[in-house]
Amino acid sequence: MEPRSDVEHSTDPFDDVALYQSAVGALQYAAHQARPDIVTSVCAAASKVSAPTQADWIAVKRIIRYLQGTVDWGLKFNHGGSTVFELYSDASWGDNMSTGKSIGAFISIMEGAAISWQSKQQSMVATSTTEAEILAASAAAKEAMWLRRLVADLKLEQPKATLIWKDNQAVIAIALNPAHHGRTKHYSVHHFYIRERVTAGDIRIKYCKTGAMTADIFTKPLARNLFKLHREGMGMVSLGALTSGSVVGN
Repeated sequence: MEPRSDVEHSTDPFDDVALYQSAVGALQYAAHQARPDIVTSVCAAASKVSAPTQADWIAVKRIIRYLQGTVDWGLKFNHGGSTVFELYSDASWGDNMSTGKSIGAFISIMEGAAISWQSKQQSMVATSTTEAEILAASAAAKEAMWLRRLVADLKLEQPKATLIWKDNQAVIAIALNPAHHGRTKHYSVHHFYIRERVTAGDIRIKYCKTGAMTADIFTKPLARNLFKLHREGMGMVSLGALTSGSVVGN
């Protein structure tokens, strides 16, 4: 890979703020509707809309080039596959150096592809990875409950408990253990909400190895190979390549 030019690291202001905001707005629409693979990059770009730099504009153009190179990519649902959905939940602790807040994320999978996803800065400062993961798990549990009501209205069969995958054993222990956990006291509302839903049989939480945690793609930039792995995990493929009999990654 060629070294990046100085402009890609420039803190000089980007003069056309309206253009930057328009481009980011269009990318946000794509990320929210059909391209979950660009969510993390778009969120980073969106955080700079009030005062973008030359480097920020370079980053936006890089996202656009990626979309141009993967224009035929989309979510592929398996025809006749299971209508049972499951969620992956993850968090990246203390990533915002200005506020100390963490990023929480989840993704819901049905018939082999994503049906909903979220990457969001958490409203409270987590003082540990476990606290950040509890907030993320709470958001995933709320999404699971909303989806359960939706699929019930659509008459789609679901198991009694919806599965949520976590790569943090401490969160699973807290969700399953009614004992008071002092270190998460001020997160008790989220802790008790998760436990209430587990006890009611609405959700169940199982351990997932970090390397298989699909929601990791929404919490931070990833190395190319891991990015491609999780992109595949959310059901994104080259739809054009399907008709030609091969799938080529980008």
